[in-house]
Amino acid sequence: MKIPIDTEGNAIEGQDFSTLPDTLYLLPGQTADTLTFWIYDDNIAEGIDTLIIVQDYVFTDCYDYPVNRMTYYLRDKDTLDASIVLMSSSDSVSCPGDSIELSVVMNSYEGDYYAYWSGDSVISLNRFVEVLSDTTYTFIVFDECGDTLELT
Repeated sequence: MKIPIDTEGNAIEGQDFSTLPDTLYLLPGQTADTLTFWIYDDNIAEGIDTLIIVQDYVFTDCYDYPVNRMTYYLRDKDTLDASIVLMSSSDSVSCPGDSIELSVVMNSYEGDYYAYWSGDSVISLNRFVEVLSDTTYTFIVFDECGDTLELT
């Protein structure tokens, strides 16, 4: 049995999702099949894309199968973005050994994230640091989609 397949919606084939066949074939005695496709993150700032897979009418000697529409909503993952903010009015201290507070602001991420300060693996987003000389601090963050961001 030949089952015609078409797509509707604003998702773009080959850009938002993998190319689909225009026909599925069921062999005699076969009652089901699987249509496998991949969703792509196109890195375009946009709303939710809609993909509607349309199984067209199929007429056989035994039964007439109606049109079947399967709707999928595709959302690009959020970009991992964060910044380190100096919580004081100056990036200098009066005396060596004075402390300043650094704070990480998580602007966007996908799902959960794991983050730490390099060197001592402190997980807190806020950190007081004792300034003895010019120093660079690094904060590393990962989100559940595997993106990594290193802030200094």
